Amino acid sequence: MEATKKVAQSDNLVTPKKLYSFVFDLVTERQVWEDTVYRQSNDMLYSILAKILSKYEEMTQKDAEKGQLVRDELDLYIKMNDLKFTKSTHTLIKLVRCVFGDVDKRRISTYTIVLRSAYAKEIKSSDLAAYIQEHGGIQEIKMAKGKSL
Repeated sequence: MEATKKVAQSDNLVTPKKLYSFVFDLVTERQVWEDTVYRQSNDMLYSILAKILSKYEEMTQKDAEKGQLVRDELDLYIKMNDLKFTKSTHTLIKLVRCVFGDVDKRRISTYTIVLRSAYAKEIKSSDLAAYIQEHGGIQEIKMAKGKSL
């Protein structure tokens, strides 16, 4: 671990040892958090987004009858929950908003951009998590693709 070496080698410096211990402890806690809770949280989020993409794939498949059934279910859900959309609202926006609610429009926009980007690149729902990870995460995809969509 690189932080351990730096702490061990720094005993001769003027900075108090307590500060090194404090920083080292926080670095260790951050690494544990990234490897456990944060990773699990992202994995769960990517799983939810993959399921949304999967439903969208069903809606756009060549089997028009099956796709229409899924669209009808979405329309019924929207009606039952009194959600308002314009006729031009993209179906992925509708799906994301139904799942994540109206709490944060920026989050809905970000997730939709990621899903639209993946769909445009013909990424299958089963490969969505890998696609997001390979491209540096949700925010990186948003920053790279936001203006082009």
